[in-house]
Amino acid sequence: MNKTNIPETVEAIYRELSTYATKFPNWQKECEKNATEFRQQYENTIVKNRHLRLAIIGQVKAGKSSFLNTFLFEGEEVLPKAATPKTANLTIISHSEDERIEIEFFTLDDWETLCQSAKEYKAEQEKYEAMQKDNANAVRTTVSSSYSSGSPSTKAAFEMVQAAAKNGLDVNSYLGHKPKRLPFNNNSTMRDQLDEYVGESGEYTPITKAVWLYINDPRLIDLEIVDTPGLNDPVPARTEKTREMLKTTDVAFFLSQTGGAFFDETDVCLLVSQLPSEGVNYFELIGSKFDSVLQNFDADDVHSLEDAIHEVHSTYNKLAETSLNKHLVNIEFINPEIKEKLLNCLPPIYVSAFMHNWAIKAPEQWDEPEKHTYKIMEGLTQNWSDFTLDHDTLKRLGNMDSVVQIFNKVKQEKSEILEQKVKALAPSAEQKIQLLIAKIVEKSLGSISVLQNNGIADLEKQEKQLHAQIDNVKSGVSEVIGNIISECSKQMVAVKKELGERTLDLSTVVEKTGTKVKECSREVAHKESVLIFFEKTVYETQYYDRTTSYRYAAKNHAIGNLKKATIGATHDIEYMFHRLIEEQTLRLNLIDVIRKSLDAVDDSYNLAFFKRVIQEAIEQIDIPSVHIDSTKFIEKLANKFPKPQVTNSGVDKLNLALGAAMHDLYLYIISIVESEGDKFKTKLQSIRNELGKNLIDTALEDIDKLKTAMQNKDAEIKAYQACSDACEELSRKVHTALG
Repeated sequence: MNKTNIPETVEAIYRELSTYATKFPNWQKECEKNATEFRQQYENTIVKNRHLRLAIIGQVKAGKSSFLNTFLFEGEEVLPKAATPKTANLTIISHSEDERIEIEFFTLDDWETLCQSAKEYKAEQEKYEAMQKDNANAVRTTVSSSYSSGSPSTKAAFEMVQAAAKNGLDVNSYLGHKPKRLPFNNNSTMRDQLDEYVGESGEYTPITKAVWLYINDPRLIDLEIVDTPGLNDPVPARTEKTREMLKTTDVAFFLSQTGGAFFDETDVCLLVSQLPSEGVNYFELIGSKFDSVLQNFDADDVHSLEDAIHEVHSTYNKLAETSLNKHLVNIEFINPEIKEKLLNCLPPIYVSAFMHNWAIKAPEQWDEPEKHTYKIMEGLTQNWSDFTLDHDTLKRLGNMDSVVQIFNKVKQEKSEILEQKVKALAPSAEQKIQLLIAKIVEKSLGSISVLQNNGIADLEKQEKQLHAQIDNVKSGVSEVIGNIISECSKQMVAVKKELGERTLDLSTVVEKTGTKVKECSREVAHKESVLIFFEKTVYETQYYDRTTSYRYAAKNHAIGNLKKATIGATHDIEYMFHRLIEEQTLRLNLIDVIRKSLDAVDDSYNLAFFKRVIQEAIEQIDIPSVHIDSTKFIEKLANKFPKPQVTNSGVDKLNLALGAAMHDLYLYIISIVESEGDKFKTKLQSIRNELGKNLIDTALEDIDKLKTAMQNKDAEIKAYQACSDACEELSRKVHTALG
């Protein structure tokens, strides 16, 4: 197919599909929306001599800004690090001899949406606090003050609106205005200006939507780098802006942090389900913060640096491959070309911005996190004889040279990548169209089944049954959800017990015994004859070796135990929630409840009325994503013991300090379990209260529509069948035209 005909072909397909979907107005609107978006994406892609766009993608705290600071600014902290979702901004970096920053603020509509979300969060918070008032305990009141109810989006909105008020901003003076232009002539000025608009404590950070950074760097000629907040950004206006940028993104460097939840479900979903649909065509998977994963190794289990590197590559490569393939198998329709390109991002490359910075920067230029982590690494050198912190080793482990090679390769292959981008538009469009066609066919066939197997009298009978069984359905649904809520409480108790046992097991370091030889001396007296009748006492020094034993332990082992407790707790808590909500089981349980309620009066009831509402209700249940930050506990312990190794009474002191830190960490983790568990149960309780009624109401609405359709039953069946047949024929045409 001629590439210049792609937009016309796609638009024609959507128009044709829309004519078949007259029974489904919402999907007709989706056809129109998708066609318009594709036209815009196509036109932006084929712009002559356009820049190549490279996006840095990853979750908050994946190390995106540190990665770019190392890559672009020789490790200088120019781009502020996003401490929380509220400070995660979209930054576009381009080449220009006229160095400047341009700030895009939120629009009035954006801010109005944020304010509304902030109000929702405040209401949720007040409701949550009222619920907790009666059963507040010491742990919750002393530790969990930073945890609350509310979704990530409402919480981020609340924090942003609060920050704007605290900073005394007259938001109307900025919102919706043209971008603000800030010239600079050195990195220091640029950094200070960026801090004001996107820094954690920046005055204008709450109202900044995106930043354009123009720097005179030859590496960026014909290239644009996009530092994204991620498509899991809780701020809708920024997410939409990010999606807009990604539609013309050609290359994605996808960062997932090692030493934590590497390439977790959120990462995989983002890479597989969202980026290809936005048109991204070239992927590189990068395991960031490689220094962090090295800190997790126990010197008793892994005896050398090379063994540790091999273990990381072996474990994480396998994890990435398994996670990616598992997700690809579960996708209903995926274009083979897109699948191949996703698999080509394996295996990941592993980098450490910190290690590279230690190699290229003088120690006095290191920031506090770099200094702190370097001390931990010094401890590792005591455990692994093949590990030294020399320039060459740090450069090798930092591995930024691999990134430079990929970057240069991308630049050299710009024309080919852009050409491939245009070619990939068709497979991407086909995937989106085929998924929409599948939905329309499924709904059409379901409607035919109901019409064929029922008459008006049947529908009226079922309508009466519904009214008669409202209480039974509501009671049954309430029981299913109530069982999950009860099970959640039980699982929280079990998880807290497991966490207590794990933290107790990790509360002491491995103690070793060594020996040392000390040269000692003593004065020995003996008699010596003087002349014939006299003696004198003579003293001489004798030297001998004394061997003594001592106890010793590594500070890094204590730090490793804190990290193990953190990683284990994160896994246990998230697994608990996933185990509670298994979508297929929950769906079947709800359908079974309805079946039993209605079978009591008639076993011929059609359950198709309920399936859509059940699925929509299940999709409202967000599985909590848990973040446990153990940094303050680790730093507190590390600061007490400046040396990498302690001996004798120092071992006892280290164990006491580790026990105290582990106890504090345990209380902190328990507060997260309780907070996230309470929010989870509150959400389920809301669904429990509403789902039964919603099921009945929606089913009654569907029956009412079908009763109207029954008046011209044969024609309606014929229309639905024609829609299904036409869509399936169109599906074949789509594959021929775009596949």
